[in-house]
Amino acid sequence: MDNNTMQGLPHVEATLNYLVEGTERPVSYAYTPPSDTPPTTRRNSPHTVTIRNARPVLSTVLGPARVRAHAPGQHSDKLL
Repeated sequence: MDNNTMQGLPHVEATLNYLVEGTERPVSYAYTPPSDTPPTTRRNSPHTVTIRNARPVLSTVLGPARVRAHAPGQHSDKLL
């Protein structure tokens, strides 16, 4: 699939937060932490990414025999 096809697909920009690697395991309390303890030690690194809707080209990528249409809200554990 060429780059022009990918660029023409419907898309949204979104910010995903990746966990910053640290020396300690990250901790987030689901309740009030002990005094003098921060509620979380997690550090995030935000990255803006493009998320493309590949549905219009699925048959090109997977082949027509592997693509099945589902009504909105319908879920299946089978490959689309």
